[in-house]
Amino acid sequence: MRYYTFILLCTLAMFFIVQPAYGLRCNGRIVQIGDKTSQVVNKCGHPDHIEYSQEEHIGENYYFMHKYDRSKENPHVPFIAKKTIQVEEWTYNFGPTKLIRYLTFENDRLIKIELGDRGYYR
Repeated sequence: MRYYTFILLCTLAMFFIVQPAYGLRCNGRIVQIGDKTSQVVNKCGHPDHIEYSQEEHIGENYYFMHKYDRSKENPHVPFIAKKTIQVEEWTYNFGPTKLIRYLTFENDRLIKIELGDRGYYR
């Protein structure tokens, strides 16, 4: 009976200790996919490093538009919508006892949290 109680308590403890894969815990607060950059800064502070870039998405998850051709030879000339997306990759180094976290933002929204190697002293 004691053995089963011990197993049950260990299993319950794992639910409280293990952090979800889709989130990041900073100072007791959880950062999740969909958070804005300002929310992440409020929860975790400023990152150790930021990389900025732009990506141009062509037709991916965007609607196709039709442009009217006034020559009447071809009344609807299709063209693909383009959208420029601002991408930021933030790096958080929490020290040598924890893993480095890479947070990717698109247009001010968190889309991905990745784990890196073991952190280092700053």
